[in-house]
Amino acid sequence: MCVSYSGVCYASQHCFKRSANRGECAQFCRLKFDLKDSDGKVIERQRHLLSLKDMCQIDNLETLAEAGACSFKIEGRLKDVTYVKNVVSAYSQRLDQIVKKHPDRYCRASEGTIEYRFEPNLKKTFNRGFTDYFINGRKPNIASFDTPKALGEYVGRVKELRHTSFNVAGTATFANGDGLCFINDEHELEGFRVNRAVGNRLYPLRMPNHLRPGLALYRNNDMAFEKQLAGNTAVRKLAVNMYFSLTDEGFSLTVISGRKKGQASVVFAHQLAKKPQRDNIIKQLSKLGNTPYICDEIKIEEDADRYFLPSSILSDLRREAIDNLLVERAVKDTVTDNLQENKKFCNLVWQPEYKDYPYLYNISNHVAKLFYENQGMSQIGNAFELDAYQNNPLIMQCRHCIRYSLGYCVKRGGEVPSWHEPLRLELSDGRRFRLEFKCSECQMNVYAEN
Repeated sequence: MCVSYSGVCYASQHCFKRSANRGECAQFCRLKFDLKDSDGKVIERQRHLLSLKDMCQIDNLETLAEAGACSFKIEGRLKDVTYVKNVVSAYSQRLDQIVKKHPDRYCRASEGTIEYRFEPNLKKTFNRGFTDYFINGRKPNIASFDTPKALGEYVGRVKELRHTSFNVAGTATFANGDGLCFINDEHELEGFRVNRAVGNRLYPLRMPNHLRPGLALYRNNDMAFEKQLAGNTAVRKLAVNMYFSLTDEGFSLTVISGRKKGQASVVFAHQLAKKPQRDNIIKQLSKLGNTPYICDEIKIEEDADRYFLPSSILSDLRREAIDNLLVERAVKDTVTDNLQENKKFCNLVWQPEYKDYPYLYNISNHVAKLFYENQGMSQIGNAFELDAYQNNPLIMQCRHCIRYSLGYCVKRGGEVPSWHEPLRLELSDGRRFRLEFKCSECQMNVYAEN
């Protein structure tokens, strides 16, 4: 999750000439900073003060749907296949529950049903800890000051150490090859691999230097879970209805899935069968094998099961109808959009910063410039990436507030700070960034200093 308002972050461009707004974020917010006051007093030393935990709204999906959200984006940048499988499956199952609970109000945009072959668990793949951010108001602990790396799931506390092993107080089970980590007394993340697990006694490949009794342990690589996700974990099937009937010269099959249908027919004499045909017709037509379909219902019309039809021809009929359905599904429905005439905005400035820093509008081409001119804007500035803004530019606007996170927001019952503002973030190379706390907007602005 971006700590800055997404789409208007200029930290990466300013520091590394890589535009976050154009997909080249260098992750400035994951770096270590010293926090200093105006007198140079160090308040926090080498902490990841802009690094947020990962957004998790799985418990708020129904609330978001009620607010009008009809599509949910799952962030998967630089994640591996197991992350995608796990997270997508978890959210998809929760959406299925919401649709089932309110079938009169919601339906899935996608068709079909999914069979899952594992139990999703968000804590078992990459995560920095979770936050639902501000959906239920401002909360503490939305940031991860100690590390920007994955912690994973909490598995217990270190109980007792020996020369080459230690045991864990907790209910988790472990496997050879598990990756574990902990935050040491210097606020640094340390990780290690479990070479051998015997119950709750773990034998690391190499004993970590700073491990001690009482430390919280996290698992950021679960070997048993990884093995589960290595195979085929989910299969989507689309339900079809089949209609088997007579034609003047033989038999026909119509397969319907949603608004699409496939048809096939065969020329074959109507010969009265010597034994019942119904069970064999259903058996042969429902063999959908590796196709994306599953048969929901087969209707035999016009007493077509009175007549004999070889199994091989029934199979050919099914294959042809399914092939035609696949072709039909590949043709997109024509959707007509009712485009309304563009109306001018009443106010182009939704925050005072936009008046002082016009590059926040991200106007980087003639089409964007023309749009704003048509809205009545008189002073148009180029996007940050096009001009060299050297005069202490505003590079971030954040809902995250360092002063609040450290417990010094007097407005919300925090302690009165002893430091003198303005506060500054400082990188190890000496570059500094001034913090502005706009309490009237409950917002923190970050300015680069020359």
